Amino acid sequence: MCDYKDEEWLRKAYHDEGKSITETAQLCGACTPTVGIWLEKFEIPRRNRQQAARKKVEGVKHTDKAWLETLYLGQCLTIAQIAEQCGETIDTVLYWLAKHGIKRRGQGAQVRDKAYAKKEWLETEYTTKRKTMADIACQQGVTRSAISHWMKKHGIPTRRSLRRKERERSRARMRAKKTDS
Repeated sequence: MCDYKDEEWLRKAYHDEGKSITETAQLCGACTPTVGIWLEKFEIPRRNRQQAARKKVEGVKHTDKAWLETLYLGQCLTIAQIAEQCGETIDTVLYWLAKHGIKRRGQGAQVRDKAYAKKEWLETEYTTKRKTMADIACQQGVTRSAISHWMKKHGIPTRRSLRRKERERSRARMRAKKTDS
């Protein structure tokens, strides 16, 4: 049984069996950031890039410039599709594209047609359904920063910014009460 909320199971999968956070998330049908949060909650030490790279010596594809160029430029696969194909995160694929100097394709109309680029859809997911930006990003196969970008572009306030504004209003009310006394 796979349950990333079970400390013993998560420790065994990640630490003892050497599965990556992405592999662990895929096993459980969860998002990579969610599994990362549970690793932190259980204080399970995370591997650094060098340790993780040593675990993947055999069959490494995402670090191969020719392989990346073939998929990204030749076959026009998305970064999310490449990440899924090699069992890595989107951020890892972006890192290797940049490291090899592979220019990113223009996003233009392709992105504007995506659900996450539409204000109404994004507001429903984030505000009404109360999904996190990380969960929306995972669902859409993009990075959290892409979701953050579109939220800012559409003027959708984050829960964090709303809490900050509420604290400021509360402090202002308290100061006003003190001056009235």
